Amino acid sequence: MKQEQLDSLIQNLVDGSITQEQFDMLDVELRSNPSSMATYLSYVDLDNIMILDLAGKRHNLVPVIPIERIASRQKRRAFRTALIAAAAFLLLSLFGMKLFFIDAERSPTLVFETAPGTQFFITHNGEGDTPEGMVLEKGSRLRISQGTIELTFKSGVKSIVMAPADLTLHDDDTLFLREGTAWFNVPKQAIEFQVKTKDLDIVDLGTEFGVSAIPDNHDEVHVFKGKVQVTANRVRRESAVLLAGQARRIDPIGRLEVIPAKTTAFLSNLPKTLPYLHWSFDKGDGFQVSGPHPALADIITTAHPAHNLPKLIQGKKGTALSLNGKNQHLLTNWAGITEGRPRTVAFWARIPKGVDLTGRPAIVGWGTPRGSNLKWKVQITHDALNKFPSARVTYGSEWFHGETRLDDNQWHHFTAVYHGRTSENGLPDTEIFIDGQRENLTHLGKGYSRAPLDLSPAQNQLTQSYPLTIGKGLEPQKITFRGEIDELYIYEGALTQKAIRRLMISSSE
Repeated sequence: MKQEQLDSLIQNLVDGSITQEQFDMLDVELRSNPSSMATYLSYVDLDNIMILDLAGKRHNLVPVIPIERIASRQKRRAFRTALIAAAAFLLLSLFGMKLFFIDAERSPTLVFETAPGTQFFITHNGEGDTPEGMVLEKGSRLRISQGTIELTFKSGVKSIVMAPADLTLHDDDTLFLREGTAWFNVPKQAIEFQVKTKDLDIVDLGTEFGVSAIPDNHDEVHVFKGKVQVTANRVRRESAVLLAGQARRIDPIGRLEVIPAKTTAFLSNLPKTLPYLHWSFDKGDGFQVSGPHPALADIITTAHPAHNLPKLIQGKKGTALSLNGKNQHLLTNWAGITEGRPRTVAFWARIPKGVDLTGRPAIVGWGTPRGSNLKWKVQITHDALNKFPSARVTYGSEWFHGETRLDDNQWHHFTAVYHGRTSENGLPDTEIFIDGQRENLTHLGKGYSRAPLDLSPAQNQLTQSYPLTIGKGLEPQKITFRGEIDELYIYEGALTQKAIRRLMISSSE
């Protein structure tokens, strides 16, 4: 406020001619501006002195002022100052409380954080203010192509969701899970929290549980603590209350089939990396697998053939798997990464000089051998393009070749990445790295746009579908790899070149 306007308002107040509108303006200014308050107090002091002086002159007396009058004026001034200060304090307190309640009202219904390497996309319903950051409000939709997220609801509900996932917040206490594998922990104050899928309605009754929603498959609920009410959305609409240790899967007509509860299928903490499996081939581990992947507990790796098992020799780090090309290989019971989702396969390999790899044996592969684009193989092989062993990635009828010759009896780090999408030319978005450097790739095949990649669960359930195989082609012929493999990693997600180089260094020391 300008000084002239302030002086005028104070004068009107002292004269008793101030209007209500002017009083409100002055009140706001004095409460918000300490210098204006100092001017006001000085003005009042001066006015008091003038009144006292005038009173003395009117009676032609030496201006001796009665002590009672001075005390009375001092009391009134002190009271007025205290009143203004109290009013200012009350105003600030109310303003602070207003901010507090506004913040409480505006606090997001759901916030989330991500594990490293996670890729996601958010859309909002367009009503009201659009939330900013990693926040979901009613109607918000979150799609996760790779990685893991942790959801934190305002009610205290916690959830860990693994990709691929697609979820929408229907209400403060209702989440719709179109797709994904999700773990939930619901505190007492949030009982009756709901999770809905296309096939199931799940109402929490104070518990910890997991939900699996997979397109073209049967949704599941697993209870780990407490209990839930679950209702099928199909014809029979069967309903049940499940207790800790129980699980159900919906069948095609809406019945709830009893299945074993599997805690290992769900993550209950946000991981520090993308989920992966790791075969170190060290003597202590042999052929077994480790790593922060929910499938880990169920994976069994066996070596073949029983009469001629692969050997473990000195490797790039510890010991390595040595295969002689005479049917030696490893077989697992893991179906692999399906549905055309992003993945990364990385390992060290050493190829003897002059070795013949013309039969195109796979180092890593899974899927349906004779189907078009129903399989995934990572290879080092001769072919019509290269007359020497080089890197190759196969998607059934589509394959990509690198350019680096690898049969030099030296250890090389091989990484194959599929980003889970097609590139601008309609081909699988694929990268191959040798020793941390991106290869220039040559594509051969029928044309990806005419035969799209399909590694769906339904296809992988076919009797001719192979689970993850190491060192052997998926075809019925006994075409096996000859060479040495060490530090095999399979990631559920596409690693960046920087991450690949970090992995290369850490897996060689």
